[in-house]
Amino acid sequence: MDPRPRVWPADPRLAGDRVTGIHVHRSDRPQELAAGLATMLADNPADVFSSEVVVVPARGVERWLTQQLSHTLGSVAGDDGICAGLEILTPSSLVGLLLDRDRDDPWSADRLVWPTLDAIDELCGTPGFEAITRHLGAGPEIVADPAAEWDRKARRARRYVVARRIAGLFAAYHRDRPQMLGEWESGSSTDGYGLSLADDLMWQPPLWRRVVELTLDAHGLDESVTGRHQRVVAGLRDGSLPLELPERLSFFGYTRLARAERELIHALGSRRELHLWLPHPSPALWDAIGSLGFGASDSSRWLSRTDELANPYAPKPRSEDETALVAENPLLATLGRDVRELQQTLVSMEPVVHEPLSSGSSAGSRLASMQADVRGNTAPTSVLRDAPVVSARGTSFVSPAAQPVEHGGHAPTLLVEPGRGDEGAASSAETKAPFTDNSFQVHSCHGRPRQVEVLREVLTWLLAEGKGALQPRDILVMCPDIEAFAPLLRATFGLSNVSSITVPDHDVHPGQRLRLQLADRSPGATNPLFDLARRVVAIVAGRMTASEVLDLAGHESVRRRFGFDDDSLSRIAAWVEDADVRWGFDELHRREYGLRGFDAHTWTPALDRIALGVAISADADGPDAIGAPVDDIGSRDIEVAGRFLELMERIKRAADDVRGRGEHLTSTDGNVQTAQWMNWLKDIVHGLADVPLDDRWQLSQIDRELDIIAASAGEVPLRLSDIRTLLDQRWAGRPTRANFRTGAITVCSMVPMRSVPHKAVVVLGLDDGVYPRSPVVDGDDVLARRPFVGERDPRSEDRQLLLDAVMAADDYFVAIYSGANEHNGARRPPAVPLQELIAVATRTGGGDDSFVHLHPLQAFDERNFTAASPLPGGTFDRSALAGAKALRRFRHDQPPQAPFLSGLLPARPVDAVTIDELTGFLHNPARDFLRSRLGIFVPREVDPVDDAVPIALDGLQTWAIGERMLQQMVQGATLDEVMQRENRRSSFPPGALGDKARKDVQGELATITKHLHRPDDVPPRSVDVRLDLPGTGGPGSVRFTGVVGGVHGDELRVHTFSRIGPKQLISGWVRLLALAAVEPDRTHHATLHGKRGSVRLRSPGAQEASTLLADLVELRGKGLQYPMTVPPRTAHAFVRGNRVKLLNGDDSLLLHFASTEWEGDKIPGENTDPYWVKILGRGAPIQQIEMLGLRQFSARIWLPVLTHQEDA
Repeated sequence: MDPRPRVWPADPRLAGDRVTGIHVHRSDRPQELAAGLATMLADNPADVFSSEVVVVPARGVERWLTQQLSHTLGSVAGDDGICAGLEILTPSSLVGLLLDRDRDDPWSADRLVWPTLDAIDELCGTPGFEAITRHLGAGPEIVADPAAEWDRKARRARRYVVARRIAGLFAAYHRDRPQMLGEWESGSSTDGYGLSLADDLMWQPPLWRRVVELTLDAHGLDESVTGRHQRVVAGLRDGSLPLELPERLSFFGYTRLARAERELIHALGSRRELHLWLPHPSPALWDAIGSLGFGASDSSRWLSRTDELANPYAPKPRSEDETALVAENPLLATLGRDVRELQQTLVSMEPVVHEPLSSGSSAGSRLASMQADVRGNTAPTSVLRDAPVVSARGTSFVSPAAQPVEHGGHAPTLLVEPGRGDEGAASSAETKAPFTDNSFQVHSCHGRPRQVEVLREVLTWLLAEGKGALQPRDILVMCPDIEAFAPLLRATFGLSNVSSITVPDHDVHPGQRLRLQLADRSPGATNPLFDLARRVVAIVAGRMTASEVLDLAGHESVRRRFGFDDDSLSRIAAWVEDADVRWGFDELHRREYGLRGFDAHTWTPALDRIALGVAISADADGPDAIGAPVDDIGSRDIEVAGRFLELMERIKRAADDVRGRGEHLTSTDGNVQTAQWMNWLKDIVHGLADVPLDDRWQLSQIDRELDIIAASAGEVPLRLSDIRTLLDQRWAGRPTRANFRTGAITVCSMVPMRSVPHKAVVVLGLDDGVYPRSPVVDGDDVLARRPFVGERDPRSEDRQLLLDAVMAADDYFVAIYSGANEHNGARRPPAVPLQELIAVATRTGGGDDSFVHLHPLQAFDERNFTAASPLPGGTFDRSALAGAKALRRFRHDQPPQAPFLSGLLPARPVDAVTIDELTGFLHNPARDFLRSRLGIFVPREVDPVDDAVPIALDGLQTWAIGERMLQQMVQGATLDEVMQRENRRSSFPPGALGDKARKDVQGELATITKHLHRPDDVPPRSVDVRLDLPGTGGPGSVRFTGVVGGVHGDELRVHTFSRIGPKQLISGWVRLLALAAVEPDRTHHATLHGKRGSVRLRSPGAQEASTLLADLVELRGKGLQYPMTVPPRTAHAFVRGNRVKLLNGDDSLLLHFASTEWEGDKIPGENTDPYWVKILGRGAPIQQIEMLGLRQFSARIWLPVLTHQEDA
């Protein structure tokens, strides 16, 4: 190569000649590159019988390019053209054509993993492989230590992961440093540039040599990948290699070319006309790097080795690259390494370089000014550089939750119309910023869900702001971790089909009508059986938790196979909760995790209890009841229970197979041939799944995919953990051309649409620690030890992708990140590249950072609806506006909302009342009113399935166990029997952890039941109650019915594991009144036994009992007309306070006791009950209920009870 300064010849296309060689076309605007390509294809077409070949780096670029070309090629007038006769290839497909290999290339990383596995198995334990032997736990077992054995199993479980990573390294070595692999094959251990490898990397050359031998033998080849590469390059240069390619090829959209690709392209350029259409952000930087001394006088500074070819373009270590010094613009210096290195590596290809096709537009907004500075390679400039700017915040990343909002003692004015900002409300406390546009925005949020909510607002604003000029197809959303955000995006933008919306039109968020297209889709997105296979493998390979199994039962294909509807799944979840399953199939399964000797909270005893619950009830007597059957499995549930047990039996067989206890897998120390694994997985999927007739292709597709894996792996043995990793990697999300630019808003990862221009570009999820990728350098990567210019660096690539995204935005660029922890508000910085971008944008605005928007935690925060909203133009969320208004009323003591009822409901004739109905009313009048009169059920918060084995019991859990045991003892069971049942239920923490809880419960039970069975006791009896009480229809118009149990002679005995409180008193009182009224010839009393003592109630006479019952029934009738505010604890305390007032004459004590019970003290008050909250609002004071029934009716309920109460 001639080291003299180059003279750029004129464009040969202008002369109409077609010559061989490499032609570089560059522009900072991809539109101009596409236009140049279209002009070349139109003005100088190829042979009519041959296709033009264009190679693109990603599927998204392919879709955009073909759409651009279709506006020009073949057009007669305007943009009515057609893109035809064009063959679009990817780099891998072009290399496959040149090397006569396509998808079956044995040297690709996915196929190279199998000989790598075999080589590792052979070489582990041999000299030089001590480190990898220890890493994989493949050494000899020296001591029989259970902990050491568990560690060895864990290490062996990562065998495939390590092999796949090493195969990926070998593939990367071939792409970026092929000469190093050639040297290894020759027997040396150098890094490809003359230096010996470090001692800890010396195992890689012999491993590669063995991999080459195994690959050659397996595929009947006679040359390695490096030998093949050298042969093809030489054949292209000397003309001995036949070519079935057109005379002209184009490479479009590259920002980096690996060395192997460069060598192939360079050699191909000697026989074909090649055009490289390169997006480069800065023509000025290109010129500056070109003048850095690529001439003879300064050639020494560019030489990396004295034994390289004596030219200034020899490869050099990245540490010696000085091109960053000529990058005046900070973004080019910190984010633009890839394009700087691309320019240097292109020189070795001896191209014919053309002048730039055109340059971008001039500055007019903050974004355009930043782009102009990048194009011109200048430091950030401000439109009003010298204007004094007073920033209210400064460039800081502070959690909005930590910043108080000053309102001068008044609530902020909420916007009436969401999405319409107060344009005239600019703050006078801050000097007008140089840029008032919203072309560049950064949004700081609390966590990923809030990021997606903000994204919805931003997209809605963009389309509203565009007023028709901006269409959904003009917006691109890029996300570094698309898999993590995909469920959130689907949930937030779920109402894309307007016809399916059932809520009122004005309540639907406009963003829910937007169509989003997730371009990077895994196979499971279109074929749910792929997802099912991965779930099954994860379950049988893992701990088999309750939540995992319930999720599997809810999988659409499993539901279809076993006939589970929503109601069936709810009942199954209830049974699993009742059976108290946490994780593990049985005790043997638990041993794999170092837990021996107990099977509590595992599936095996739980399934036995479910099966037993089909046959007998939970309160049955006899030896079978010791098995603690699951309760509430009725006759209509038997079929559901049977199908669920069948599902679990199939999962159990799968789990037995992988642990060597089944019949379908032949295992050697946990290793099974891959073909057997795939056949096993086929059987599992076919046994668990069913699909509609129109979707039978899904079964064929997954069968075909599993066959491909089995064929490529051969007879390589794998563990189940290896299979899990294999499927996760192979079936990860990947872009397809059909998912890009469909007219919807495209959402994809950072690579597929890099440099593709859009009017608005949004980057979601630029969180610190997530972006850039690969924060830790792979210690086994030879290239990372001494990287050279042009070699791939994932972190540098991610930085370049962010710069490409900024330059691809025509009108708007928006970045969204997590700036605060969603749980505690702790501050989080943005990703480092985003910090650099923010700093440049701030300098571009003369120090103004108003483009950084700090969002509060919730969408209904009132700051979102003020003139200072962090959203441009305010929010479009009407439901959030309603929440903000309600929150403002609560916080600023605005007049309360309208009363729950404006008046009494019409009286409803009641001709029958049961004991349970009356007791339910007295326990909670609000609940009885809402349920019985209005049919309203306030949902309770359902706790998620807990997969952790309990190690302690809280108060509520202890009470539930004690109450259950106590009622069984009342029915005649002994303490030993009920304890056996609870142990069978796994109610207590395992082993010694549950000893204290057992002792405490047994002690309480002994105290409560010490008088349960007396020597002179008569057998307990149940009394059937049928009374005719006076009502609104006259005497005897209300039928009062029920059953009073636990009657021993004349004594009603009630036992509870709780303390005797108002609820227990009123329940016992109602039953005692019923008993007295129905048996007038007896003198009854009731004894209530509970924690911390007993209470005795005297029975009134039969006539008085009937009168008191009629009065309570009458109150219940009034309680169906309006919510009578007589909650039991509060009303009971109010009557006690009234009695104290009558004795002492002190009015201050009247509400003292009641307010403690209603508003709470050490324990929550009754005003936190969800039914009272539904009616009265949250935090209602005692004064609010005093005049709504508390003062009027409390004495009628509680004074007779207190009058007849005695010490036991």
